[in-house]
Amino acid sequence: MKKLQEKQKLQDQIEVPKQEPKVDYYQAGRRGFTTSLALPSSIVDNAQSLELKTYLVSQIAKAAAMFCFNEVIIVSCDKTKQMKMMQDLTTT
Repeated sequence: MKKLQEKQKLQDQIEVPKQEPKVDYYQAGRRGFTTSLALPSSIVDNAQSLELKTYLVSQIAKAAAMFCFNEVIIVSCDKTKQMKMMQDLTTT
């Protein structure tokens, strides 16, 4: 009985940290910020077939949806295409 009373006193003395209320970003209908995921195009280019490319893109989309990204940006990193585009822009 004495041990139970001592245990109760110790529990009463322990301060429980107050939890802050969780912020609901969707409460107002829209968030005040945008989250973007930028990926190089070489990730998709490395896939061997169209089926594997499709599967890879679907897996990226699933992960982006799970982590609430607003947009996924595929950044072109093919230098030959970029050089050709630059030449086309300068010649016209």
